[in-house]
Amino acid sequence: MDFVTRGLVDSTKTITVVSGNSGRKFTCKALNRHQGAGATLACQDCKPVRTWMGAKPVSCQICGTTLSDKFVDGATRFGPWAIMCPACHRDQALGLGTGRGQMYDLDSLEKVEG
Repeated sequence: MDFVTRGLVDSTKTITVVSGNSGRKFTCKALNRHQGAGATLACQDCKPVRTWMGAKPVSCQICGTTLSDKFVDGATRFGPWAIMCPACHRDQALGLGTGRGQMYDLDSLEKVEG
């Protein structure tokens, strides 16, 4: 796989690595492996960026509020899953993680947590 670094270092000290062939994104915390001449462009610490695959959500399915920054696809304490605003997630959901829910950035549709 041919990888290139985008040079995007965020506040959590990760760098975005993009596959030149497929355009898939990966994040990596091993910054020293991706900087400078002769840097390794792919390493065992690179993790794929997970993205929302459906249509971009517009409103919370619990309270109807227009989503603004982030949204959660998660299980509610009543059983069914829902697209929720962060406030409803705090009040109605089971948390984040496998089998509980995932939080996404509304602009990039990339998974943030969970």
